[in-house]
Amino acid sequence: MNKLNIIRQTTLIIIIVVLIIALGIIATLFIKPQNRNLNIDGPELYISCGCGCCGFDEPLEEIAKEECLYKSKGENIQDKINQDNQLSPGLCATVGCSFPIKYGYCD
Repeated sequence: MNKLNIIRQTTLIIIIVVLIIALGIIATLFIKPQNRNLNIDGPELYISCGCGCCGFDEPLEEIAKEECLYKSKGENIQDKINQDNQLSPGLCATVGCSFPIKYGYCD
């Protein structure tokens, strides 16, 4: 009886974790990015996908989540580029693809 309860509890935990992950993925795909005065016409834009962008039917520029960087706070697009370049193939093999993030300056 004790083993049966452990199996039921483990199964329930696995189901809950899978549902949480699925809801996170669904929310990421359907939440539209907010416009926060990102200078999308500026020359200083960077689309980050970490280990690589997942396949999408629409151009990355249109679906990317917009993130503001602030020069006044010392934030730099080159730092985001460097972070992507530092990702190792070993890490990327376990992480998989990413949703694109468009970085630009908002000040």
